[in-house]
Amino acid sequence: MKGVLTLIFVLAVACYSSQAQQLEKLELEDIASSSNFRIADHQKDKALVLIFTTNDCPYAKLYEDRIIQLQKQFSDKGITFALVNPHADQSEGESLTQIQSKINQKNITFSYLTDPSQLLTKALKATKVPEAFVLTPSPTGFGIAYHGAIDNNPQAPNSVTKKHLEIALNQILKKENPIPNFVRAIGCTIKVHN
Repeated sequence: MKGVLTLIFVLAVACYSSQAQQLEKLELEDIASSSNFRIADHQKDKALVLIFTTNDCPYAKLYEDRIIQLQKQFSDKGITFALVNPHADQSEGESLTQIQSKINQKNITFSYLTDPSQLLTKALKATKVPEAFVLTPSPTGFGIAYHGAIDNNPQAPNSVTKKHLEIALNQILKKENPIPNFVRAIGCTIKVHN
Protein backbone atom coordinates (compact mmCIF):
# COMPACT_ATOMS: atom_id res chain seq x y z
CA MET A 1 0.00 0.00 0.00
CA LYS A 2 2.85 2.37 0.86
CA GLY A 3 4.40 1.75 -2.57
CA VAL A 4 1.11 2.61 -4.31
CA LEU A 5 0.81 5.89 -2.36
CA THR A 6 4.42 6.79 -3.23
CA LEU A 7 3.76 6.08 -6.91
CA ILE A 8 0.60 8.24 -6.85
CA PHE A 9 2.56 11.08 -5.20
CA VAL A 10 5.39 10.85 -7.76
CA LEU A 11 2.90 10.85 -10.64
CA ALA A 12 1.05 13.85 -9.17
CA VAL A 13 4.31 15.82 -8.82
CA ALA A 14 5.36 14.88 -12.37
CA CYS A 15 1.95 15.92 -13.72
CA TYR A 16 2.10 19.25 -11.83
CA SER A 17 5.66 19.91 -13.07
CA SER A 18 4.62 19.09 -16.62
CA GLN A 19 1.62 21.47 -16.38
CA ALA A 20 3.82 24.23 -14.93
CA GLN A 21 6.34 23.85 -17.77
CA GLN A 22 3.52 23.78 -20.33
CA LEU A 23 2.17 27.09 -18.96
CA GLU A 24 5.65 28.65 -18.95
CA LYS A 25 6.05 28.02 -22.68
CA LEU A 26 2.74 29.56 -23.70
CA GLU A 27 2.77 32.78 -25.69
CA LEU A 28 -0.49 34.42 -26.72
CA GLU A 29 -1.36 37.52 -28.72
CA ASP A 30 -2.27 40.50 -26.57
CA ILE A 31 -4.76 42.54 -28.61
CA ALA A 32 -4.75 45.43 -26.12
CA SER A 33 -1.03 46.11 -26.54
CA SER A 34 -0.51 44.59 -30.02
CA SER A 35 2.28 42.41 -28.64
CA ASN A 36 2.89 38.87 -27.44
CA PHE A 37 2.15 37.88 -23.85
CA ARG A 38 4.36 35.22 -22.30
CA ILE A 39 3.38 33.68 -18.99
CA ALA A 40 7.10 33.04 -18.28
CA ASP A 41 7.65 36.83 -18.19
CA HIS A 42 5.56 37.05 -15.01
CA GLN A 43 7.79 35.02 -12.67
CA LYS A 44 8.43 38.12 -10.52
CA ASP A 45 4.74 38.97 -10.10
CA LYS A 46 3.08 38.12 -6.79
CA ALA A 47 0.28 36.62 -8.87
CA LEU A 48 -0.98 36.45 -12.45
CA VAL A 49 -4.78 36.57 -12.76
CA LEU A 50 -6.21 35.12 -15.97
CA ILE A 51 -9.94 35.63 -16.46
CA PHE A 52 -11.65 33.82 -19.31
CA THR A 53 -14.19 36.00 -21.09
CA THR A 54 -15.99 36.51 -24.39
CA ASN A 55 -17.87 39.37 -26.03
CA ASP A 56 -21.22 37.60 -26.26
CA CYS A 57 -21.65 35.77 -22.95
CA PRO A 58 -24.23 37.63 -20.82
CA TYR A 59 -22.39 36.62 -17.62
CA ALA A 60 -19.12 38.00 -18.98
CA LYS A 61 -20.86 41.30 -19.74
CA LEU A 62 -22.21 41.47 -16.18
CA TYR A 63 -18.66 41.14 -14.81
CA GLU A 64 -16.78 43.52 -17.12
CA ASP A 65 -16.86 46.54 -14.81
CA ARG A 66 -16.08 44.44 -11.72
CA ILE A 67 -13.03 42.91 -13.42
CA ILE A 68 -11.77 46.35 -14.49
CA GLN A 69 -12.23 47.61 -10.92
CA LEU A 70 -10.36 44.61 -9.45
CA GLN A 71 -7.48 45.16 -11.88
CA LYS A 72 -7.23 48.80 -10.80
CA GLN A 73 -7.36 47.79 -7.14
CA PHE A 74 -4.47 45.30 -7.40
CA SER A 75 -2.34 46.66 -10.28
CA ASP A 76 0.10 48.52 -8.02
CA LYS A 77 0.49 45.55 -5.64
CA GLY A 78 2.47 43.26 -7.95
CA ILE A 79 -0.55 41.42 -9.35
CA THR A 80 -1.02 41.29 -13.13
CA PHE A 81 -4.43 40.80 -14.74
CA ALA A 82 -5.15 39.49 -18.23
CA LEU A 83 -8.42 38.65 -19.95
CA VAL A 84 -8.39 35.52 -22.13
CA ASN A 85 -10.83 34.95 -24.98
CA PRO A 86 -11.04 31.22 -25.87
CA HIS A 87 -13.44 31.93 -28.76
CA ALA A 88 -11.38 34.70 -30.39
CA ASP A 89 -11.76 34.67 -34.16
CA GLN A 90 -13.58 31.33 -33.89
CA SER A 91 -17.23 32.25 -33.39
CA GLU A 92 -19.77 34.96 -34.19
CA GLY A 93 -19.29 38.15 -32.21
CA GLU A 94 -15.69 37.26 -31.38
CA SER A 95 -13.74 38.64 -34.35
CA LEU A 96 -10.53 40.50 -33.56
CA THR A 97 -12.20 43.73 -34.72
CA GLN A 98 -15.14 43.16 -32.36
CA ILE A 99 -12.79 42.37 -29.47
CA GLN A 100 -10.77 45.53 -30.17
CA SER A 101 -14.00 47.49 -30.20
CA LYS A 102 -14.88 46.06 -26.75
CA ILE A 103 -11.40 46.98 -25.43
CA ASN A 104 -11.87 50.58 -26.65
CA GLN A 105 -15.48 50.84 -25.46
CA LYS A 106 -14.68 49.62 -21.93
CA ASN A 107 -11.30 51.39 -21.82
CA ILE A 108 -9.47 48.17 -20.92
CA THR A 109 -5.89 49.16 -20.17
CA PHE A 110 -4.50 45.72 -19.31
CA SER A 111 -3.78 42.60 -21.38
CA TYR A 112 -6.54 41.00 -23.46
CA LEU A 113 -5.29 37.69 -24.82
CA THR A 114 -6.64 35.62 -27.67
CA ASP A 115 -6.50 31.84 -27.39
CA PRO A 116 -7.85 30.68 -30.78
CA SER A 117 -6.08 27.31 -30.57
CA GLN A 118 -7.28 27.03 -26.94
CA LEU A 119 -3.86 25.91 -25.69
CA LEU A 120 -4.19 27.94 -22.48
CA THR A 121 -7.87 27.02 -22.10
CA LYS A 122 -7.03 23.32 -22.28
CA ALA A 123 -3.88 23.59 -20.10
CA LEU A 124 -5.89 25.20 -17.30
CA LYS A 125 -9.01 23.10 -17.99
CA ALA A 126 -11.13 26.26 -18.11
CA THR A 127 -14.82 25.49 -18.69
CA LYS A 128 -16.78 28.69 -17.99
CA VAL A 129 -16.88 32.34 -18.95
CA PRO A 130 -16.11 34.21 -16.76
CA GLU A 131 -13.76 31.96 -14.80
CA ALA A 132 -10.70 33.25 -12.93
CA PHE A 133 -7.35 31.49 -12.52
CA VAL A 134 -4.81 32.93 -10.11
CA LEU A 135 -1.32 31.67 -10.90
CA THR A 136 1.53 32.13 -8.47
CA PRO A 137 5.19 31.70 -9.40
CA SER A 138 7.53 29.20 -7.77
CA PRO A 139 10.98 27.80 -8.57
CA THR A 140 9.33 24.95 -10.51
CA GLY A 141 6.93 27.14 -12.50
CA PHE A 142 3.45 28.47 -11.91
CA GLY A 143 0.87 26.87 -9.66
CA ILE A 144 -2.86 27.54 -9.52
CA ALA A 145 -3.49 29.22 -6.16
CA TYR A 146 -7.21 29.84 -6.80
CA HIS A 147 -9.66 29.23 -9.58
CA GLY A 148 -13.34 29.67 -10.12
CA ALA A 149 -15.94 32.35 -9.46
CA ILE A 150 -15.16 36.05 -9.12
CA ASP A 151 -17.90 36.55 -6.55
CA ASN A 152 -21.23 35.04 -5.50
CA ASN A 153 -23.72 37.20 -7.41
CA PRO A 154 -23.39 37.59 -11.19
CA GLN A 155 -26.64 39.52 -11.64
CA ALA A 156 -26.43 42.12 -8.86
CA PRO A 157 -23.04 43.61 -7.97
CA ASN A 158 -24.57 45.46 -5.01
CA SER A 159 -25.84 42.18 -3.54
CA VAL A 160 -22.46 40.41 -3.52
CA THR A 161 -21.69 38.93 -0.11
CA LYS A 162 -18.55 36.92 -1.00
CA LYS A 163 -15.84 38.43 -3.18
CA HIS A 164 -14.00 35.16 -3.83
CA LEU A 165 -11.30 36.49 -6.18
CA GLU A 166 -10.60 39.60 -4.09
CA ILE A 167 -10.33 37.49 -0.91
CA ALA A 168 -7.92 35.07 -2.62
CA LEU A 169 -5.71 37.92 -3.87
CA ASN A 170 -5.58 39.56 -0.45
CA GLN A 171 -4.59 36.21 1.09
CA ILE A 172 -1.77 35.86 -1.47
CA LEU A 173 -0.54 39.36 -0.62
CA LYS A 174 -0.37 38.22 3.03
CA LYS A 175 1.69 35.19 1.84
CA GLU A 176 -1.19 32.85 2.71
CA ASN A 177 -2.71 30.09 0.58
CA PRO A 178 -6.22 31.10 -0.55
CA ILE A 179 -9.01 29.33 1.31
CA PRO A 180 -11.11 28.22 -0.41
CA ASN A 181 -8.85 27.66 -3.42
CA PHE A 182 -11.80 26.73 -5.68
CA VAL A 183 -15.36 28.04 -6.02
CA ARG A 184 -17.47 26.79 -8.92
CA ALA A 185 -17.83 29.47 -11.59
CA ILE A 186 -21.27 30.23 -12.98
CA GLY A 187 -21.46 31.41 -16.56
CA CYS A 188 -21.43 30.38 -20.19
CA THR A 189 -19.79 27.13 -21.21
CA ILE A 190 -16.57 27.42 -23.19
CA LYS A 191 -16.96 25.70 -26.55
CA VAL A 192 -13.82 23.57 -26.85
CA HIS A 193 -12.77 22.79 -30.40
CA ASN A 194 -10.18 20.33 -31.67
